[in-house]
Amino acid sequence: MWKYLQTLSWPPRRLVLWHSVAAIPMTTVVALGAYLSYHYHQLTIQNRERVDHAYQVLDVVDGLYISVQNADLAVRDYIITGDDGHLVVFQAALKSEAVDSEQLRALLVASATQETNLAKIDNAIATELSGLGKTIELREQRGFNAAQAAIRNGDGGRGMAAIRQQVTLLAENERRFLVKRQADTREQERHTLLTGVFIAALSVAVRILIALGIRHVHSKRQAAIAAGSQPAADASAG
Repeated sequence: MWKYLQTLSWPPRRLVLWHSVAAIPMTTVVALGAYLSYHYHQLTIQNRERVDHAYQVLDVVDGLYISVQNADLAVRDYIITGDDGHLVVFQAALKSEAVDSEQLRALLVASATQETNLAKIDNAIATELSGLGKTIELREQRGFNAAQAAIRNGDGGRGMAAIRQQVTLLAENERRFLVKRQADTREQERHTLLTGVFIAALSVAVRILIALGIRHVHSKRQAAIAAGSQPAADASAG
């Protein structure tokens, strides 16, 4: 085995050095391509997560408004019928509203604008639920007529309208964020594709340049060897 290794012809040191130096541009291209691909891939993932986040916010805020509507309807049904079963529905709606509100608070923690909108929604809901609670007390303590009069002389639905307005504002803001995030995702996907094409083209160009460089050096070396052997041949002939 050792004898076999000794018989191997190793390439000239200059050729090894040239190939090593020529590999530097190719290594740089590969490293740059890996970095850019990873960078744009991570941005795409982040934007997709933000899109999912926006859809989640829209779902929860819709559920919040539905919970308040259910509470309002349950109280009206209780006023009319006096059936305590509607109070059970009312309490369930309050629990659902509280869960949705807390979830929205967690989802919107990174947006000062949306946190402000949520605070306005919470205030409007608190005012509406407080009025509904008082109406329930009137129905329990003073009967149907008193509760009916309280509803008739109330805010005329302005409380629910205020909640709807604030919910709509928050949802519209989130939809604008959603459109922007979707556009950003498409842009990052385009950047990723263009980066791949650019790196592939650059890789091919670098390979060609390296091959041409090696061929040029090899040709010059062969020419130098031929030029050096010519005088020796002339001297032998003389």
